[in-house]
Amino acid sequence: MPQSVSRPIASACRRWLILLPCLQPANYSTMRLIRDTQERVRVLALAGEIDLHFAPVFRTLLEQPTKLTSEALVLDLSEVTFIDSSGIAVIIEHLRSATRRSKVFCIGGLSDGVKQVFDIIRLEKAMPVFETKEAALEAFAHGRIKESAEPPFAPAE
Repeated sequence: MPQSVSRPIASACRRWLILLPCLQPANYSTMRLIRDTQERVRVLALAGEIDLHFAPVFRTLLEQPTKLTSEALVLDLSEVTFIDSSGIAVIIEHLRSATRRSKVFCIGGLSDGVKQVFDIIRLEKAMPVFETKEAALEAFAHGRIKESAEPPFAPAE
């Protein structure tokens, strides 16, 4: 009996796997890693869309250990066309983690679409956000970025 049930399910799954690319919008763009420097200040540049499907990969990219112990992480989202709440949640989780470890974490570069989302949720109140990656690196080099003293979005007591 289990064998007869599993064949129709497997067949249906194969049909859906074939149809899935057709169901995606024509402008669908998966998240891509453009650049990941392994220096004193780690720069992680992404492109495409950061959504529920790519949030686990995004989380792994932010948390992966580097060869050198970086003092700061600059996240370049200038080529990211879309970010949903799961992507924002990953950023906030990493901000909390960086704060606990006394590391600097900031955004250096936002596309217009992502900037609108950041403006709506006012994320710049919780973390440093710069127009470009270069502006973030310059601010870090001149000591204008400091780690937060308390975790962002801490629960009320």
